[in-house]
This record gives sequence, structure tokens and C-alpha cells, in this order.
Amino acid sequence: ITVRELLCAREAQFFWRDAMLDFKNRPVYCYVGIAAGVALCVLGLNFFLVPQKIAPGGFSGIGTILYHVWGISVGTTVLALNIPFCLISWKRMGRQFLARTVFALVLYSVAADLCPVVNLSDDMLLSAVYGGLLLGVGLGLTFFFGGSTGGTDLVAAILHRGMPAVSVSTLMFCIDFAIIGVSAFLFDIRSALFAILSLFISAKLIEYITVGPNRGRAFLIITNQPETVKRAVMAELRRGVTGLEGVGGYTNEPKQILLCIVERRSEVVRLKELVHREDPLAFMMTWQAGEVNGEGFTYKRR
Repeated sequence: ITVRELLCAREAQFFWRDAMLDFKNRPVYCYVGIAAGVALCVLGLNFFLVPQKIAPGGFSGIGTILYHVWGISVGTTVLALNIPFCLISWKRMGRQFLARTVFALVLYSVAADLCPVVNLSDDMLLSAVYGGLLLGVGLGLTFFFGGSTGGTDLVAAILHRGMPAVSVSTLMFCIDFAIIGVSAFLFDIRSALFAILSLFISAKLIEYITVGPNRGRAFLIITNQPETVKRAVMAELRRGVTGLEGVGGYTNEPKQILLCIVERRSEVVRLKELVHREDPLAFMMTWQAGEVNGEGFTYKRR
């Protein structure tokens, strides 16, 4: 494989990302993107999740439960539940985010009520998968273009003020789990299990769209042989290394700390072996880098 072929593959891989970012920078087009995301959410709900009594958390899950128990439409439930929480949280929202959220929320509620509930598949597994896919892509697009459909993230943020020791993500998980638990009690455990599957799929897709496909592994290396390790990493892995100045807490001696980010799992193993080879006493920390942009990781059109 030539360098030119690698660059072409990199360009093709990230072309959609650059196009989306250019699209996102134009305010009018942001509302088009939000509208497309909302449309996908409604299709996922009314064609796959609601007919099969799959309530994958959130206000949509509550709407699904109320639709089958009392016949209340999902759009009406989502709008009614979101209004008080939006009024409570509007001060901490920026003007632009608030406008896009109101647009997305109203459009979501109206479209959910106007679109008929049609069962496209009698297979609950297919319904959970495709419903989760459409919901995840739709919410991901809505978030990517700076909007929101409200939901449990607003509730979790409000509860977090009174319980700062509990993270927002933990509160959201508890709320979604409680909604799925109610659906298991009112419907059956099978519906709840498929709801968990659908929630997992949609969460992963939201993360993929908002954070991006280009993820890496970051390493912080504390070694007494920084120059040797640095040269080995750059020569054998072809990865850049950044030297950070630090001071040992016990010895108070200056140390150079190395920061390196790799992309593939094979590179993670090779980096560990390389550092251990050059300095068996080196101290390493690693964490998942949610998004990595720059030379060696993304192709950016000029």
C-alpha cells in the first residue's frame, strides 16, 4: 500500500466529518440537520419501538408506557414532561441552544403525534435493533447540530444540583433504568430486555456521531530514560511524543513526562513492550481519548 493510497483512504474516512462540520457552521442548516434527526427519532419510535411496547428509557419511554396504558400519544407526553424542566433550566442554557432545543422539542412532539404508529416488524429483536439505530442516529444528529429533545438529561442535571456527589451520567442511568423497570412490570420482562438492548445501541450511536469515529489511547509515561524512549517510539511506531516538565513528589527532582497517543489496539501493545524494553522501571498511565484530531489521526481538507 502506497502513501498516496493511505492518504486517499484517510480522506474518504473523514470526508463526511469535515462536510458535517462545514454544514454545522451555517446556522440555517443546523435547523435542517436537527429536523432530519427528529424525523429519524420519530420513525424509530412509531415504526419499531412503540408498536412492540419497547420503552428504552427517557421521556419517550414514559410516552410509550402511557400510550399503551392510557392511550395518550407519545408526542403529547414528551412535550408535557419537557415544558416544566425546560422552564427550570432555561437560565443555564445559552440563547442559541435554547432556541434550537425548543425547535427540536416542538417538532419532535408534533411529528410524533402526526406520524401514525405502524408495526413494521413482528420480530421484537429486529424492532429493538432498528428502533435503537434510528433513535441513536436521530438523537446524535440533533445533539451534533446543537439542539436537544430534552428528556432525562435535563432531569438529571437538575437533580445533580441537590446531589452534587452523584454524577449526571449516574442519575441518567438510574432514571432510565427505573423507566425500563416500570415497563417490565406493566408489560413483561421480555420487553424490558429488548429495551435495554435498544438503549445500548442508541447510546453507542449517539457517542459515535457526537464524539466521532476517531478515538485513541493516551499514554502518560514517567521514565528515567525519556530521550531513549522518545526516540524508540518515534522510530518504531512513527508516533509523535510530547515532553512535559514535571517534578518528582518524593525526590523533588525535575523529570520529563512523555505524552503519546496511539490509535490501534496493536499499537497499544507495542508501545507497552517498547517502553518496558527501554526502561523496565517506567511508570505508565493510560486512558481512552474520546476524540483525537491532528496529524496521524485525521485528514483535514485545506
